[in-house]
Amino acid sequence: MNMILDNQLDQSLGPRKFLLLIRCNARFIIGITAATFVAAALLSLVLPVKYRAQALIAARPDPSTNSALGSVQRSLASATGLSTGSDTRSYELIETIRSERLTRDLIESEILLPELFHERWDEQESEWKSDRSVAASLKRLLSGFGSDDEQENAAPSMAFAFEKFDQARTVEFSPKTRLISISIEWSDPDIAADWVNRTIRHTNAYLLNRDERETLSKLDYYKKQVEQESAINIRSNIYQLIQNEYETLATLKAREEYALKTVDPAFVPSRKSRPQRRVIATMGMVLGFLASIGYVVLRDEFRRSESDTV
Repeated sequence: MNMILDNQLDQSLGPRKFLLLIRCNARFIIGITAATFVAAALLSLVLPVKYRAQALIAARPDPSTNSALGSVQRSLASATGLSTGSDTRSYELIETIRSERLTRDLIESEILLPELFHERWDEQESEWKSDRSVAASLKRLLSGFGSDDEQENAAPSMAFAFEKFDQARTVEFSPKTRLISISIEWSDPDIAADWVNRTIRHTNAYLLNRDERETLSKLDYYKKQVEQESAINIRSNIYQLIQNEYETLATLKAREEYALKTVDPAFVPSRKSRPQRRVIATMGMVLGFLASIGYVVLRDEFRRSESDTV
């Protein structure tokens, strides 16, 4: 019994035997490690280069908070311990920037489709080229539009354009600095910076037009109510509401940057953000080293198990 136990201990993979195993298979381990390093380095050279442009912006308060009604709201919030600070406003603006409605409006008004799908846009002819990708060909075949030139040369859908633009865009809020960062990662550094700055300008214009329409709609409604109301105290309250809306309207038109104040605009990046070739090559080398060691250990265990059965 003791002889069997001693034999099992001798066959177990201890530190000394492990180092001996590595030493005996050093050429194999070095070869696999070098091969994976070269493969990872070549892969990093094939991957498309991306540049990240970023801007920092601050959320401006809602114009309604500047009116008398907004002052009452702030007083109530202060008395109850609730917050109407910039955090809530910032998160609302972030969701607005990310929204599909605003993004589609940005792509249409700024005519971004040719830049989004530059590989399909014929700049000389000012028309869309046929999408010859495997996915597009398969989709046309399954849809029954195998040789339809109109379908092949059609412009990309807005749903596809939103998805592609949204994948390139990142919008985040920092609770520490209370600032919003908008970044876009694209193959062309000039386009990446231009899109970030366009997003800020378009968001301001979009929100200004929306709030201006809402304010004018409220004014029309209040004016109609004044004409229909005969009680003096109610008419007085409605006139106060009308005054508040006129104050809000004046605030809307007085702002240069309506909802988003640019703290640091996006500049053309000089360094690529992806791929990180050193990281990819190093990770490939480490994985190759670990995989080769694992293979050597498992092969040794398998051989010893076969010898035991014999």
